[in-house]
Amino acid sequence: MNHETTKPVRNGLVASPMTFAIIALNILVFGLLNRFPQLADQLLVNPDLGFGEKGWTLVTVFFSQEHPVHLIVNMGLFYLAGSALERLVGWKYLVLTYLLCGFAGSVTLRPFAAFIGWSGGLIPGASAAAFGVTAAFAVLQPKSKLAGTPARQFALALFVVNAVIFLFNPGMSVGAAAHAVGMLVGLETC
Repeated sequence: MNHETTKPVRNGLVASPMTFAIIALNILVFGLLNRFPQLADQLLVNPDLGFGEKGWTLVTVFFSQEHPVHLIVNMGLFYLAGSALERLVGWKYLVLTYLLCGFAGSVTLRPFAAFIGWSGGLIPGASAAAFGVTAAFAVLQPKSKLAGTPARQFALALFVVNAVIFLFNPGMSVGAAAHAVGMLVGLETC
């Protein structure tokens, strides 16, 4: 993919409609999960199931968060990197990157949960997709700023923090491998 030409920089919803659509979908699913908790069994990954069972959750999970902080962090990160990526290369590339990174992270969840002996139940989260979009933007525009930090350093710090959290509390960070895999796929989508 040729990334030499970039679109004119515009701000807000006009420049990043798909970023906002994905965020809106995550907020909608968050609201539904909190209003109808029984939906969690249909939308979140159950690490105790085989891949053939409720396979759709490998997709629905990366539009799902259960806690407000998780939603704010994931969608805040996605807004920073996703809107910049969408302005740079367009909405189709953004969606493809989000889906590929999210799916790769989802596929990682079940075996990794078994590996660490996860017993915490259903697993939510769009982190692998958001981390992957961040990595993709960092590869394409390493010196551009994300939250005032060069994108390459921002993505590296995100990866390191994820690894440190896992090393100090592997039982709590069932998503650590999914986050890392999402980033690796994001690096490769460029």
